[in-house]
Amino acid sequence: MTVCRKGLVGARSAFLVLVVLLIAVSTAHAQKWSPVGPPGGTVRDLAHDPRNPDRVYLGTADGILYRSDDGGASWARLDPGFPTRGMSLDDIAVDARSTVYVGYREVSGSGGGVARSTDAGHTFTLLPGIQGESVRAIALAPSSRRVIAAGTLTGVFLSRDAGQTWTRITPKDHPDLRNIESLAFDPDDPRVLYAGTWHLAWRTRDGQESGAGIQAGNIVNFRLSPDDRQVALSRVDPLTNTSDIWIADLERAAASTRFTLNPMNDISPVWSPDGGRVAFRSDRTGGNILFGKAFGAGSDEHALSRDDVANPSDWSPDGRYVIFHQAVAINGLDVGMADLQNGGTRTLRRS
Repeated sequence: MTVCRKGLVGARSAFLVLVVLLIAVSTAHAQKWSPVGPPGGTVRDLAHDPRNPDRVYLGTADGILYRSDDGGASWARLDPGFPTRGMSLDDIAVDARSTVYVGYREVSGSGGGVARSTDAGHTFTLLPGIQGESVRAIALAPSSRRVIAAGTLTGVFLSRDAGQTWTRITPKDHPDLRNIESLAFDPDDPRVLYAGTWHLAWRTRDGQESGAGIQAGNIVNFRLSPDDRQVALSRVDPLTNTSDIWIADLERAAASTRFTLNPMNDISPVWSPDGGRVAFRSDRTGGNILFGKAFGAGSDEHALSRDDVANPSDWSPDGRYVIFHQAVAINGLDVGMADLQNGGTRTLRRS
């Protein structure tokens, strides 16, 4: 199973590319780090071209697509680029042939769709069959380049011809199979697709939907483990309105485990690079503190930082830092880094 950015396929979060660009700088030069990306606006998604690692696409909340061809050192607004303003470019995916797919939604409405570019983002085709759907997540099947899934407010749609035609694979007006925010294909079988909603995780095998064994509740985060076998997620208990971290086993649909047991709120889980630990945000001590717990029975939950960290976004490849972010004002985003070895936090980008 492969992650869909923001959801699951592709990079493991909307911040993965940002993390790679920032963490590449040595610790000694951390004080000289500068913001990466064009200034202003809300960054909705980042995606890199698998054929060209230095090429990165950036989608904004007002329908503008940027591209960097030098690993984020400089950015250009593509011309004419994405054709419709007033759209939030919520998910970007690039396939093995450098075709760019953008899942988008109306900011002030319920419409949207999927757009495709075959010329590195300069021009786009708004794909028929899914126009008018508010698309929140897209996924490309790793084992079949023509199979694409789109998650919308009304359900999941599937294309088997690279977006030319689409078929709804969830029952229309289903009370739970809607508000799809994340998707993931099985890496070896394009018939197996997982979907995360606001209330439950689901799996389909050849279009037959089934619950993934996680108790009902509002699922607000969804992170795939490095070995693609498990998902860490935040589940809000509808009775207490507090959230805990749960671990779902994707190879055994009925198996899920409550990972944190504190009565306060634990959210925003991120996996360590080796899959041995999960970091998360908790308000159990009164602030937004970064906590961590080793994966396995009997492990203790312990504070990784005593400073406020807002929302953990990713873990550095060497395991030394956790990147976190916080939305500010309307279109701003602050990005920081928690040092797990020496303690303390640093601001990497301030809006």
